[in-house]
Amino acid sequence: MISKQDFNERVIAKLQSIADLFENKNDQYGDDDPLANFTRGALIRYGELNMETRYEALKDYVLKHISHVYNNGLYGAKVDESINDIAVYFIIASVMHDLKDVETTKTMREIETVEELKSFVGEDVFVMFKNNNGSFYKVELNLKGEPALAQSNIILTLDYLASIDAHVFELNI
Repeated sequence: MISKQDFNERVIAKLQSIADLFENKNDQYGDDDPLANFTRGALIRYGELNMETRYEALKDYVLKHISHVYNNGLYGAKVDESINDIAVYFIIASVMHDLKDVETTKTMREIETVEELKSFVGEDVFVMFKNNNGSFYKVELNLKGEPALAQSNIILTLDYLASIDAHVFELNI
């Protein structure tokens, strides 16, 4: 049996390891929004942006890890990784709770015309595809002066977006 002191030291070491995991994963996102994944998830899934919908998105994300832990034994493949990810998610949820009065609700409104989209050039918009997979794109002007949505070196023209039945939404109303 492990001693209480050794157990406590291991818990404290694990908490530090969880903090390191958070910092490493958070750096990978490279976004000024510390809740970027939950912001995107809230807009995709719930069409509304506030701390409650971000929290709901967090619960959606953590559910995958909870299911993996539930379906495997303590020493199952990657169970330790899922347990650590769950810990990070719930610490983030605790901080979200503490921030409950920081942000206001924003809603999403579908942009229906090219003229409407042109008025948002330079603003944040969201593109959602019919299969419910979503990606964020920044509006940029292509060489012809027509609006296009770009991410990295990929340009999605309005014609292409229409051909794949994409939906463009205004993020900040």
